[in-house]
Amino acid sequence: MFSDPVPSASENILIVDCAADQSCIGQGFKILYHTGEEINLNGAIAGMQGGIFPIVCAAAVVIDPSTSQEYIIIINQAAYNPALAQNESLLHSDQARFHGVKVNDLANCYIDRL
Repeated sequence: MFSDPVPSASENILIVDCAADQSCIGQGFKILYHTGEEINLNGAIAGMQGGIFPIVCAAAVVIDPSTSQEYIIIINQAAYNPALAQNESLLHSDQARFHGVKVNDLANCYIDRL
């Protein structure tokens, strides 16, 4: 059975989350621009404290752990938490699909093996 190593508490990670209400980004992303909009969020925020967060377009380099290939990912309409403790970012898979991005969020245990 394949298992990814657990990331350290300070490692910036991107989680594909189909249950998220909104894509949310933190450390590890470079802000490309602010949209001028804001959103009130609770939940997947460092310390589980909510607040009002700006909506941004941002980019990051992500690494495919199975191939070590690097990709630049751009997330539009993401809530931005600038807190240094915000190391987890969430990519709402349905939000990405709505904009034509192909997302494979099928767990490895469900992939057919030849």
